[in-house]
Amino acid sequence: MNFPIQLEKPLVFFDLETTGVRIETDRIVEIALVKINPDGTRSEKYSLINPEIPIPVETSRIHGITDERVKDSPTFKNYALELMAFLEGCDLAGYNLISFDLPLLQKEFERVGMNLASEGRSVIDPFVIFKNKERRNLSAAYQFYCGKEMKDAHTAMADITATVAVLEAQLQRYSD
Repeated sequence: MNFPIQLEKPLVFFDLETTGVRIETDRIVEIALVKINPDGTRSEKYSLINPEIPIPVETSRIHGITDERVKDSPTFKNYALELMAFLEGCDLAGYNLISFDLPLLQKEFERVGMNLASEGRSVIDPFVIFKNKERRNLSAAYQFYCGKEMKDAHTAMADITATVAVLEAQLQRYSD
């Protein structure tokens, strides 16, 4: 299948799994990349990464990656040149890329004395598009959870009544 827009340069989608969510201190433990070239060809790159710090047990429960699983994997320092070459001249894309994955990847490159610049690259984040195109407000939540159109939105009593109804519906829907 062809990509739905004509690309001027390769577009690399990537996702990270990490030791946590702190950009300044957490590390990459897994990276997957898919490069779509302007001619429609695709290539992939994948690696587990030894973060050189312990992976918290609670984080391992989320992504399934343990210290044992990455102990023989390359460190980011050992993988950085290969990864930078794969990203050379490419635009970047990924879900929640702008808020998390790209800043964390840039921080990892910075730690090894390299710079993954955003300048000169298009950065596409489907999560941002989703938030901008699909309503994510109280009226939308009321419609989703209660199956009703909200009347008198942005009046205090209507808003708080809808909020109570949304929370009640969420508590019924989600056991946790």
